[in-house]
Amino acid sequence: MLRSSFRLMSAASFAALLSGCGQLGSLSPVSPEPPLAAPTSPVLQTPLGGQPQAASGATIGTGPVRIALILPLTGPTGPSNVGQSLRNAAELGLIESQSADVTILVKDDRSTPEGAREAAREALGEGAEIILGPLFGGNLREVGQMARAAKRPVIGFSTDTSAAGPGVYELSFLV
Repeated sequence: MLRSSFRLMSAASFAALLSGCGQLGSLSPVSPEPPLAAPTSPVLQTPLGGQPQAASGATIGTGPVRIALILPLTGPTGPSNVGQSLRNAAELGLIESQSADVTILVKDDRSTPEGAREAAREALGEGAEIILGPLFGGNLREVGQMARAAKRPVIGFSTDTSAAGPGVYELSFLV
């Protein structure tokens, strides 16, 4: 059960990370013709349920497997579009999978290493079995230290490969 939930969240997290990117970097069309423009809409600023919520402490789902999702929901200048987009993608992934096995513990790292450390402490205290995120290398190092001490794995989304290590893995790609 944990393995399938882990695969689901890994896939959802990867898809979420891709959707949060404005460009796909080295991916390019095979033909020399320019790609067709698709209609776009603004990024949602509120969770899919439509209800505003606290940046940290929210949960998605009600299953027995507890997965922490540490994101930069806020930053020095206010709410983070990237963090909220990834949070929405995780919620959509869980809804689409129709899984009743998972509870996602959404935590805000406040875009700082100190915030990431606090988010990891909260998540581990709430019984997180795995941590997904954070996005920034310095934050991932802090979360990795906390998770290693608790013997919990981390899958971060940083391009800073020096943040990876024993028990700390990265889904990194260049954009």
